[in-house]
Amino acid sequence: LIPAYLLEKGHDKADKLRKDIYRFEQQSDELDQQITQYLTRIAENDLTRSNSKRITNMYKMTSDFERIADHCIEMENVIWEKNKAKAWFSQQMRDDLFSIFNLLEIAMITLNELISKDFQPESMNKAKVCEDQINQLKEQLIHSNKQRFDTGETNFEQAAYFNELIYHCGRINQHVMNIN
Repeated sequence: LIPAYLLEKGHDKADKLRKDIYRFEQQSDELDQQITQYLTRIAENDLTRSNSKRITNMYKMTSDFERIADHCIEMENVIWEKNKAKAWFSQQMRDDLFSIFNLLEIAMITLNELISKDFQPESMNKAKVCEDQINQLKEQLIHSNKQRFDTGETNFEQAAYFNELIYHCGRINQHVMNIN
């Protein structure tokens, strides 16, 4: 939803996307709470060391999933503020953002594969490659953004909003890798 929200200029459609983003984040919070309560009930039993470790890892995974949703809300807030300030992004800036959004989507798909295949080594390698690509691209985009600002191609507001979105993409990547 974030990429669509970034591009949407129509007030009604943007408002609908914004509500959807908040609705999904609320669902994420509720799911996090339900899973945490369930895991707490399981942890109250006498568990083996192995099962106790698995429960702890599930707690951490749940927290990372919820943090991903929180970063999406933060990205929505950045876009909303950017639009309110009329700090429009150039086509190159939008293309740059979509390049990292696309890699994050691949990372999420890889995460889903990992979970469904019980964390098989070949999927773990694919996840590591995704992480490295996103980290490398993040650094390139920050550098490109600085160059655009230094040459006057973008103003301070545009550059700052762009960097905030890239920052949140990097944080989402870290949470995806924590789950992996």
